[in-house]
Amino acid sequence: MILKSDVDIEKHGILGVVRVINQAKIFLTIALVLGLAVGLFLAKTTPRVYQASASFISASQLTNGGSSMASLSSAASRLGLDLGGNDSDLSPLFPWILDSQELSTQILFSKFSNSNGTSLLLLDVLVSDHPDSLQRIHEGLDLLKNKVMRHRFDKVSGVTTLNVVLEDPVMAKEVANAFVTLLDQFNQQAKKTQARELVLFLTTRLAQIEEEFRTSEVAMRDFRLANRNIQGSPQLMLEEARLLRQQQLTQELYLSLKTQLEVVRLDAIKDLPLIAIIDPAFVPFQAFAPRPVRLVAMSGIMGWALGLIFVFFWNQLLVLKKRTQEDEHLVADHS
Repeated sequence: MILKSDVDIEKHGILGVVRVINQAKIFLTIALVLGLAVGLFLAKTTPRVYQASASFISASQLTNGGSSMASLSSAASRLGLDLGGNDSDLSPLFPWILDSQELSTQILFSKFSNSNGTSLLLLDVLVSDHPDSLQRIHEGLDLLKNKVMRHRFDKVSGVTTLNVVLEDPVMAKEVANAFVTLLDQFNQQAKKTQARELVLFLTTRLAQIEEEFRTSEVAMRDFRLANRNIQGSPQLMLEEARLLRQQQLTQELYLSLKTQLEVVRLDAIKDLPLIAIIDPAFVPFQAFAPRPVRLVAMSGIMGWALGLIFVFFWNQLLVLKKRTQEDEHLVADHS
């Protein structure tokens, strides 16, 4: 019998533990071998997956490419206009945009080449067959967001790292780079939409300020026609100074907004990338999972640990049985 130990660990302590392990060494060896065999089997049968990674940062953090929008918001704030903030760095929004339904759906319904050069729809790769088309799309999006694509944003450096895990290394690389490309296109579209809204707002505001400037000119002209000699009247001199300041302020507002309007118009037609790619995704040559050595080692350790737990459990049962028999013998002797 492989397991025949009935050592009372409570009585013998550490020496009892050593004796139990020593007596069950054959059983533990078998458990270890079985664990290694299971790990080897899993390493051979589990499909290999590859991880392609890309890292990028907002271009405004490296250059002044996004400073025009920030300077516009700053100038508008000085003029008393609220344009919704002046932060041109979109990096904190990158993870949210990557997880958006719109971006994920575009990726899911795009075709990508595999290692054989065949273009396949990503939805067909993730969910091969399903009778319900809507449920199939839902499962595909769920797999894409929770298992295929992962991202990490570093708040200190502002760098976003995107990882894509698929069974085909070439497709993993293409999907990762497609995510980055679509993210930049999304930001470009958002930037142009904001620029168009600002152009419309500034055009309307310019017309108002131009009307105010003409009104101030008329007020100054009428004042001087009605008051040709103001040197002897301090009140009239103060009124003239007030009208002059109002006219100058209105003129400065007009010129500032006109300059900013030209800046926004030029910025709207630019097609500069808003994302600076630090490391594009490359074809991974080494499988991300499974890792055979680690898998076999962990399975062996797990098998040995489970065997050890069973050995101590069985030893405790034998000890309890032995104690019961001894108690019965004592009762029989007394009777």
